[in-house]
Amino acid sequence: MPRKIYLPVPARSVGLISGAALGLASVANAARAETLADALALAYQSNPTLLSQRAQLQATDESYVQAEAGYRPTVNLQGTASYTKSPQPNLFGGVNEVEANSGSGALSLSQPIYTGGRVAAAANVAQAQIRAGREQLRGVEANVLFNAIQAYCDVLRDRASLKIQRDSLAALQDATDEIRARYKSGANTATDARQAEAQLEAGRALVYSAQAQLEVSNAEYVAAVGQSPGELSPPPPLPALPTSVDNAFDISENESPTIRQARFSEAANRAQVQQARAATRPTVSLNGSIGSAGLVVPLSRTDYDQTAQATVTFTQPLFTGGLTSSQIRQAVAQDTSARLQIEAARRTAIQTVSQAWSQSAAARLNTVADAAEVSAAQATFDGIRVEYRAGLRQTLDVLIAQETLRDAQIALEAARHDEYVASALLLNAVGRLEARVLLQGQPLYQPQVSFHRNEAKDAVPWEVAPKVLDQLGAPPLRKSN
Repeated sequence: MPRKIYLPVPARSVGLISGAALGLASVANAARAETLADALALAYQSNPTLLSQRAQLQATDESYVQAEAGYRPTVNLQGTASYTKSPQPNLFGGVNEVEANSGSGALSLSQPIYTGGRVAAAANVAQAQIRAGREQLRGVEANVLFNAIQAYCDVLRDRASLKIQRDSLAALQDATDEIRARYKSGANTATDARQAEAQLEAGRALVYSAQAQLEVSNAEYVAAVGQSPGELSPPPPLPALPTSVDNAFDISENESPTIRQARFSEAANRAQVQQARAATRPTVSLNGSIGSAGLVVPLSRTDYDQTAQATVTFTQPLFTGGLTSSQIRQAVAQDTSARLQIEAARRTAIQTVSQAWSQSAAARLNTVADAAEVSAAQATFDGIRVEYRAGLRQTLDVLIAQETLRDAQIALEAARHDEYVASALLLNAVGRLEARVLLQGQPLYQPQVSFHRNEAKDAVPWEVAPKVLDQLGAPPLRKSN
């Protein structure tokens, strides 16, 4: 589908948009009507907020790689060269210039053997933060898709409202012409004609307002989807909706990205407690180096001194001035706060689901009631118009009936819009407004792919040994409540 550039129309010029121009635009887009799935796919693939969140998650993925690097050796190459020139007094009272130069090079290696559980805890923190980041990405994805759905439905509603206003204006024009003719023939008064003309001008103003509102919705569609709307097809029923409010609560408890993110954030805080406690435990590392030193000029390999060294270093923290114990207390307090945030997220989710369910139920009932109102208003208008031509009704009766019918039709379009948007809001509240549900068959972003692509980079075969020792000797990870 070709991308279109959206050009907003100034409000003062909106009345100059001709029906012929709008008709040409409809013909151009009629070859391939745009569906809701098309709009959601484009938003899913191109929305900058969603793409930014994916990049942020990829940055979070690297925290696990960085934590795992604590099991691996570090190798450094260091070289130095120096030159000195200094005056030296001689036996005859003079001063000689003495020059000297030297160079050295060393290759050093440090391999952690046991870190007291520090690396294992850091890896646990990173894993939990990555899972929390994935849930945050789910939440951003849901909001992006909801905005696209709302923008799609807004355009459909406002296009329908504009058509209703135009049809009503055309009907008012016919009624005004008829009233003017009856006035000229003496069947109506001048007041009847002026009343009809006033209603006609009011209807024309409503058309201008409807045009302006449609342009606003078009701009919101561009922001949400990424291109201006073409010919839009009616949206299909949304899948995976809860069957009852209790079912909605159960789904939210298990699938809400807000609740799940809070749980994984608390898991990260628990691992940080483990990491803080690991700072009290000993560490063991193997260090080795080889090097040589000698004159740089003249260079002679036989004159260089060769050195080699291997050491095992054992370090046990004894006293840190209260720093470590303070960090432990700080981590425990932060974990307590994170556990309370889970309950806060759960309560917020319950409130959101309750509101969304009530809005959805009310919108369904409003649609039924408004449809019945339109049917009754149409029958009333048709009957009053017949009675008016038979001389049994006043001009005001016809105008009021016409206005009532128009308002009922617009209310029905708004109710249909609200019902669909409320269903999307309910899906968002329970955690099912996702591309995997709405865009089946489309290529989806897989955060695990990016994670596994870099997870084992720079790994060494022998890192298994320090990893096992570190996990066995790490402080216990407290279970969540």
